[in-house]
Amino acid sequence: MNIRKEQFGNLSVEFIKGLPFIERFTIQEYRHPSDEVSSYLITLRRSELISDLDAFILLLERLEYHEEEWNWNEKLVKSCRGTVLNKIFNFINKDGVCAKIDSHTLTKKISEVDIEIDVYREITKESCNFIIFDNWNLLQSVGRNDNTYYLFIWYTTA
Repeated sequence: MNIRKEQFGNLSVEFIKGLPFIERFTIQEYRHPSDEVSSYLITLRRSELISDLDAFILLLERLEYHEEEWNWNEKLVKSCRGTVLNKIFNFINKDGVCAKIDSHTLTKKISEVDIEIDVYREITKESCNFIIFDNWNLLQSVGRNDNTYYLFIWYTTA
């Protein structure tokens, strides 16, 4: 598995239109309003998709819909997909890291932030992980293990 920032900027309209709609995401959420901290773990079974890139794009898209509290239905998603993904890709291309990170380093970074989500079941020694953002107020990564694709994000608005 390998992803690069450039991949997000070069996705064709045909590729975006060809992405499947998947309903079966699992979303764990932790919000601590007094600390202005939020975190999410979104997972998708690997049997749902063939391509790592497809999975990571769908996880990013699902996160956007969840954070914006938009309705996750096939008609809406497919009609807005290009606009929503371009917004996500522009942000990643502008400020993202998109670098491979070993599981030990990633779990150490996660242990340093305030979360109440069990990410350690997904991020194992054998998992393959990429860091997308690693700033003082935003930590975001995607990865896969034998059974699951996952996206973890932690951020603060403080």
